[in-house]
Amino acid sequence: MANRFLSPDQSKWYGPTHMGAGLHDSAKRVSKFVFDGPDGSAVAKLRGAYVSTVEAVHGLRGKRTEAEGSKRFTALGLSEHVAEYAMTGQIPAVRRARAVVEKVRAEIADKRSKLALPKPSDEERRDHEEIRAAMRGMSDEQRKNFIAANRQNPTVAAAIANAAIPALAGLDAMQHQHIVAEQLQREHGETLAELADLEEVVGVVDRVTDLAREELREIIGVSREVFEGVARVGEAGDGELPFRVEQRQIGGETKEVCRVYDMAAKEWRDASPDEIQKVAA
Repeated sequence: MANRFLSPDQSKWYGPTHMGAGLHDSAKRVSKFVFDGPDGSAVAKLRGAYVSTVEAVHGLRGKRTEAEGSKRFTALGLSEHVAEYAMTGQIPAVRRARAVVEKVRAEIADKRSKLALPKPSDEERRDHEEIRAAMRGMSDEQRKNFIAANRQNPTVAAAIANAAIPALAGLDAMQHQHIVAEQLQREHGETLAELADLEEVVGVVDRVTDLAREELREIIGVSREVFEGVARVGEAGDGELPFRVEQRQIGGETKEVCRVYDMAAKEWRDASPDEIQKVAA
């Protein structure tokens, strides 16, 4: 069955088939984003995360190509230049996209965990207790045959699933778990199917964000250790330049001065009014 979020309008499908330039590298294969959802929905947020990730990779590759064409950098200088650019743009963008994936995945897990079987009435509870008592008195073979013959019987299945512990029905934990899952499917099949479809969408964006981070490292041209050091700064500040407040003597008075670290000049400088306003906000 097709994913319910699949867009029939192929003009809305977006994205590459591979991350990076390796069109024949199966390790870099990704899926296009072929899903659609209303504004504000989880699918729409995931689409935004997917698009921003792909654009981040393309943007950094373009920056490196531009820098290479300038002939102004040594190999090391080129990597430093591209890394500084990525630190305040592409690396935080991919991290934000990753956060969307993590949030939607957590929401799915939370919704699934809250699905429960309906509580039986007093009459149903008595029927369930009789069925479980009868099952406990059966031999293993008799119980196996009884379950096989009555697994689709809603009363029998509910009696087993609603047992506080598997032993009350004469079953082991795995058998009990399977029957509980079947009952949840009967009661919440549509919701579970929708969550499964959404998980498929999450999986597409999860892979893109995962491969994109490695792609950024390759574009910069540094080791994983060096990249992680660069990424920690960019991700911690969400792309903002490192910021601090210093005490300075001005006109015989001690005043606070806002400073930012200029990545290109590799030195601290006084922050501009716009930079101060952004931090204050």
